[in-house]
Amino acid sequence: GLATAVHDLSDGGLAVGLAEMVIASGIGASIERPDGVPALPAFFGEDQGRYLLTIRAADLDPIRERAGKAGVSAPRIGTTGGSELKLGSLAAISAGRLREAHESWFPAFMAGEGPAVP
Repeated sequence: GLATAVHDLSDGGLAVGLAEMVIASGIGASIERPDGVPALPAFFGEDQGRYLLTIRAADLDPIRERAGKAGVSAPRIGTTGGSELKLGSLAAISAGRLREAHESWFPAFMAGEGPAVP
């Protein structure tokens, strides 16, 4: 297939899906917020039937062609690379910090400690 990775966005929206992909792969992403769409619905909307695909740049036109034939919107929303997740104009966070927050919060909670990652 043309997709290098796919994630369902119905649980947590784009921001959570991206964070999970960055944590799993260690590859960062830079995503732009669509013009005129507030940050909360753009990044955390849990609409059903939304998927995030990563593809090679050379495969963008074939993906858009297939999506168009199926009546599916397939906008280019950003790029992958580096080791940070960047959502629009919000501060970037490193893949390592995301992974640390994801993996350490529960053990810290069970030990009665405060937030594992300040």
